[in-house]
Amino acid sequence: MSIVSARFRGTLPIAAIAAVVLALTGCQSGPAKSRTIHNVLPSASSSGPADASPPADETATSDGVAVPAAGDGQHACSLITRNEATTALGADPGPGVETTSGSRGICEYGAVPVGIKLIVDPAGGKAIYDGDRATVTSDSPTLLTDVPGVGDGAFATPSGRAITTVYLHKGDTFVEIVLGIDGAAPPKDKAIVLATAAAGRI
Repeated sequence: MSIVSARFRGTLPIAAIAAVVLALTGCQSGPAKSRTIHNVLPSASSSGPADASPPADETATSDGVAVPAAGDGQHACSLITRNEATTALGADPGPGVETTSGSRGICEYGAVPVGIKLIVDPAGGKAIYDGDRATVTSDSPTLLTDVPGVGDGAFATPSGRAITTVYLHKGDTFVEIVLGIDGAAPPKDKAIVLATAAAGRI
């Protein structure tokens, strides 16, 4: 018998036992690892919606509704909320209705002569403002009221028995707000409140 043969006879049983032990250890640890992963994944996925946040291009209004932020003229109703419209009109007009006309965004709460109409033009703000001011000054100079502190310039004028229109510009944006109420006099003060709110959101 050679020394090599004797050595292998002595070591083979130990190697075999070690292989069995390793196999058993692997079988026991495998399921434990898979269970750990399985338990973690559901809790991670369930927490996802709770951390969700509104899109960056939306603004929360006082109505608790997220609306796209104004700036392109296409979302005029983001400048005046339904709650603000309700206060000005004395009754809930329902949600604002948005439409567009070219680059201009239009929002209506109710329908004038009892309602609010908001027109937003995102370009040429001061040029449009100056043109409208010149027209009003020419037609009814005594009826024009400057509104300081609103945007970069604003003025109000009566547009009917119980209707007031406020014109304003801020930067490149021009805004026209028409407010009509069920009353006997133009609601200048209420229209200026709406204009102030709108200018603050541009």
